[in-house]
Amino acid sequence: MTNTRRHTLTFEGDVPEDEMQRAAFLAHPDIQAARAALEEAFVMAGHPHVATSRTIKTKGPTVKSAVRKVAE
Repeated sequence: MTNTRRHTLTFEGDVPEDEMQRAAFLAHPDIQAARAALEEAFVMAGHPHVATSRTIKTKGPTVKSAVRKVAE
């Protein structure tokens, strides 16, 4: 068994509150193409990744600040 470490790549930004608007935004052809290109780049580099997407509901800047501090 090889020693490995978990890699998480996070993009943070605002998306529409409405679920239907958010779905249309995430299904945009440019976003889908960029996501596919990133996944393919990891495969070509010999490190396939699984892409997932989550929308996190936040309340105010305190939650975002905490996430940024952990990321730094």
